[in-house]
Amino acid sequence: MGGGATTNSEGIESGSAVTATGGTAARLLAAARARRRLSQRELARLAGVPQSTVATIEAGRRQPSVAMLERLLHAAGFRLATDLVNTLRPSELLARYHRSAREVLARYPVTRAWLPGSGDRADSGLDLVVAVRPGARAAEVAGLGEELSGVLGCPVTITTRARSPEDAALVFERNP
Repeated sequence: MGGGATTNSEGIESGSAVTATGGTAARLLAAARARRRLSQRELARLAGVPQSTVATIEAGRRQPSVAMLERLLHAAGFRLATDLVNTLRPSELLARYHRSAREVLARYPVTRAWLPGSGDRADSGLDLVVAVRPGARAAEVAGLGEELSGVLGCPVTITTRARSPEDAALVFERNP
């Protein structure tokens, strides 16, 4: 996983961050405890909870609250870090927020916008190709990607080209 990380026979990684395959509270807690070489009893004492609490969580028989998981991880010397991970393809986001995206594009000197047809994965950002009004300066479209990113909730990369390919999916075209 990370540089210099190793995995023991129980699948628990050692390295700079505690991670748990599958992302369950049970695996995360077991990984944190193993990294600190703590017994369940020692971790329970540090967290001020009964040993049975640690045991039932690690066995998967109890799903802890976020507060309880944070308490146990903190007692082991870790903190819980979470991220929102996009599960929608950029084209789906664009379809869902098409009206808002068109409104954003209309505020810029963009005459046409299209998807180049590649990289449409949930874990990727949106690549959007735009044609700009003749004579428009780069500074006039500088905030477009950031504004669209705010609307769509994923990273947006803007590329300017003079002409669009025939097979591209048209997103926006300004009526003359």
